[in-house]
Amino acid sequence: MFKKSNLIILVVLVLLGWVLYSKFQPKQNDREYLLSLPSHVASLAEKKQAAEIRRFISEDYQDSELRGVREISALATAHLLFPGELAIYTANAEVELDMSAKPPQAVLTFDAALARGQRESSAFNFLPAQASVYKFKLQLEKSHDGWVVMAAEWSRKFEWACQISPI
Repeated sequence: MFKKSNLIILVVLVLLGWVLYSKFQPKQNDREYLLSLPSHVASLAEKKQAAEIRRFISEDYQDSELRGVREISALATAHLLFPGELAIYTANAEVELDMSAKPPQAVLTFDAALARGQRESSAFNFLPAQASVYKFKLQLEKSHDGWVVMAAEWSRKFEWACQISPI
């Protein structure tokens, strides 16, 4: 039989566990926000809104190639200033959150297919005829302004060129 003191200890331990779990469990809205970030930024890039994209890059940005915020912003702007339209298709977004870190941190990985030209929208042309597919890995930190990219890595997975003709 349980003694009254054992029952009280058990209740306190359960409550303490619940408090710790809810404090350190990532908030669902942070997870959902980060998973939607690749498609949102892709939409901004398609509209060539470099200044809006720049807001997602931390002033303390530094990647493994030793590029800082100026260099990475210039690289992104150069791609957006290239003549013609840009279509970006994102997929396979995954996020790992560490809400116990001070400040909270996340690693966001996703694939992106970058194609020059208009976004295809017909049933027969749902993919571009040519594209380069990249794997991105972003390290983010939550600041008072929201989530910002602290570092990024990317590599080309493959390129494709195909002709799809309706039957």
